[in-house]
Amino acid sequence: MDALDRARARFPIGSRVSARVTNVPSPGRIGIVVDVGDDPEGFVDVLWLPREAAMWPEVGDESEFEVLQHRPGQMRLWPTDPTWRAEPGHLDDPSWHITAANYRVGDRVTGRIEQVFAANRECLVDLGDMQAIAEWSSRQPSVGSTEDFVVTAVLETTQRIVIAFP
Repeated sequence: MDALDRARARFPIGSRVSARVTNVPSPGRIGIVVDVGDDPEGFVDVLWLPREAAMWPEVGDESEFEVLQHRPGQMRLWPTDPTWRAEPGHLDDPSWHITAANYRVGDRVTGRIEQVFAANRECLVDLGDMQAIAEWSSRQPSVGSTEDFVVTAVLETTQRIVIAFP
């Protein structure tokens, strides 16, 4: 088990973590770095923060974040505090509840691998009515292959279905 696998086990996609802002490089342009108390470091992309840098959190501020993605040495986070977020954008999709109703934790689903992101050990999966990201550890999936998955979470906050290889 490497550092990426350990981070995924400690901080699963969709889990909530408390963190303290440790760095705000280029306010308004890059994002913020947060300390979750353990490796890996947390990062909130500029796309998830308010357009006005003056509304961004400052070094030392603490809040709760949802885990969006794992990268080697870094965990991408989404601020759960609405005052620290950009306008909802894609998160106000009225069809989300209809789509989400088709998925329950524990369901088995089949999807087609559309893209593979080897550096993160993730793949983009077409489930027919939506797309989802699945992480892998050992066997890299092949683009175009059809695979079985298990639904591990239905995330209302970020309107995502989380799937995993069985």
